[in-house]
Amino acid sequence: MSDDLPPVDGRVLPNDARRLAAARQRLIEAIEQERRIHSAWGKNRSPKDYDFSAHIRDLLELWRAEVGPLKAPPEMPGATNYHEAAAALDVFQRAVEKLSDSSPSAPPAGSTVTPPGLDSKRFRAGPDYRDCTWNGERYTFTTTQAACVQALWEERDKGTLELSQQLLLEKAGAESGQLKDVFKKHPAWKKMIVCGSRSGLYKLADPT
Repeated sequence: MSDDLPPVDGRVLPNDARRLAAARQRLIEAIEQERRIHSAWGKNRSPKDYDFSAHIRDLLELWRAEVGPLKAPPEMPGATNYHEAAAALDVFQRAVEKLSDSSPSAPPAGSTVTPPGLDSKRFRAGPDYRDCTWNGERYTFTTTQAACVQALWEERDKGTLELSQQLLLEKAGAESGQLKDVFKKHPAWKKMIVCGSRSGLYKLADPT
């Protein structure tokens, strides 16, 4: 999962939602460490119970801080070993994915961007480009993805239709080496963000 949480009900979560992702990552690392220790002990020994409750408490406290009144935190089971902790993490991840599946409400009037000469009902973006409509299709993006979309959008308005993969990754501060990894499994890939005229160039899909 991405370190950025997508918009929820039309609202972008605070920037420090990264802390929530970091807490999730700490639990993943703790589970993996316990799994390695257990494997090293071999089949004839039982793993020492490890209390993962502090990690889970971190997740729930950060959920309340970052998601707040938008949605109650998930019911997280106790976890005294890495098997149970992995199951608890599963519950948490499904809850976060459910948030990202929420259908965002329409952006407030006056806060959207529309390319010159195009229908604002079919082509528009929110002020941070995390909520966009292109060719009538609505998409939501993470912060990194939105930075790529914004670069393509703004340069298109200036007359530059295609940008290099390297430039887009730099503008977005992406750690991925390829743009397709930034948009992995995203519905906008190859529909809104498409290949340009040469290898390594990308653009927004032609308006239809």
